[in-house]
Amino acid sequence: MKKTVVFLQHPVACWLKLAPALIALVCSGLASATPLGLLDAIRYTLDKNPNVQIQETQVLASQGALQQTSGQFDTTVKLTGGYTLDNTLLNQQTRPSYANVPELQAASTSYSVALNKVLRNGWVISPNLSTTRSTGTTNDLSQLDAQNRAKVSLNLLFPLNKGRRESAALSEAAAQLALNASQQDLRFSVAQAIVGTVSAYWKWVAARHFFNIAREAETSMAQMVRERQKLIDAQEIPAADLLLVRASLMDKTSARLGAEQALLEARQKLGQATGMAPQQLAELEPLDDFPPLQQGLLATDSVQQRLLDLALQQRADLAAARLRQEAAKVSQSVAQSALQPQLDLNLSVGYATLLEANAASSMLSALSQQRSRANIGTSISYQWPVDNNVAKGRYAQQSAAYDQATIGLRSLEQSIHLGVEAAWQAVIRSAAQAQESEASVALYQVTVKNEKTKSQLGNQRTGATAL
Repeated sequence: MKKTVVFLQHPVACWLKLAPALIALVCSGLASATPLGLLDAIRYTLDKNPNVQIQETQVLASQGALQQTSGQFDTTVKLTGGYTLDNTLLNQQTRPSYANVPELQAASTSYSVALNKVLRNGWVISPNLSTTRSTGTTNDLSQLDAQNRAKVSLNLLFPLNKGRRESAALSEAAAQLALNASQQDLRFSVAQAIVGTVSAYWKWVAARHFFNIAREAETSMAQMVRERQKLIDAQEIPAADLLLVRASLMDKTSARLGAEQALLEARQKLGQATGMAPQQLAELEPLDDFPPLQQGLLATDSVQQRLLDLALQQRADLAAARLRQEAAKVSQSVAQSALQPQLDLNLSVGYATLLEANAASSMLSALSQQRSRANIGTSISYQWPVDNNVAKGRYAQQSAAYDQATIGLRSLEQSIHLGVEAAWQAVIRSAAQAQESEASVALYQVTVKNEKTKSQLGNQRTGATAL
């Protein structure tokens, strides 16, 4: 009997020496950790979450696309300046007309400024101003002053096709809708990041609770093993009774190791949701605990429908899908307008001036000297691509994009309906599970108290026997 007791006592004694040290080590590590509240985790998520940062850059890209599309309505200024010197040799027939002149020289200096402005109704306005100063051999021989000519004109282009008139503004509207959709995507990414962080945080809290329970169960079972060993040493109970308690201790140790691993994984999930560095995450512990369950909340029948209505009104991904469908519809209209032949009306009005003077500065003065009557011009241009494959292919692409956006919107609406129902039912069942768990914990606490009472009674009998 003595040998058996020693044999059974040896591994238990080793474990009883090691277990308190290991548990104390884990407890000391948790005690020195930095507390992290839920609101702090959310703030960190909004600042460091990579998905939110990526979507923020997508919004910037959409802003750039809108700016690029709006650039077609920018005013374009074109400045031109030039100097030309032409030397023309005289032939045998023209040489006698110019005594002692082997060649004719003509020099001209010109400047022009032109503006081009595309309006959102499709009109194009192009004012133009140009001046030219001409000198040369002919002026010298004829004793003519330098010829300063100026021309002022205003050119107007009116697209006669209604679709082409509207296409310019519609392309900008499509880009604006795409930007609005990107902003809604950013809202949805932020919401997803917050939901992911909140879920990961509470799972972290739950894992911490499970770990504490497993650790306390292991500690209590180790204490029970020590007390049973005392009873065996006092020959109050047989040594075989220790086997079942030792098996329970091993189960509790295994459960504690599993809970410790689950706690580590839950903390890593929180790190992925918030974007925290691993070394920073290892020093944290949850600060907040589960809020109390509101009695009667889950029994309300209209909650699910109200949640569905809120989801259909406020879900940012649904708003983004609707905006993208609208943008695809607008782009389809733009592509459809390109299928039409191009019919344009061109109008121009202006006047010309002439000033004969030797001073170079008189070029600008020519704008107000010797004005001609108004110059008026009008024309109609018609352009019809025979096959028009480019426009037809683009229209086919935009039509397919619109169909895809419509299908995606319907699928998302259906997914939201099913998701709200599943999430609400999960809340109800989780709450019921939590209530059952609380009742189970209460029963376990009573059981632990009973076991402690039995152990105390056994210790008292051991002490009385020893006396």
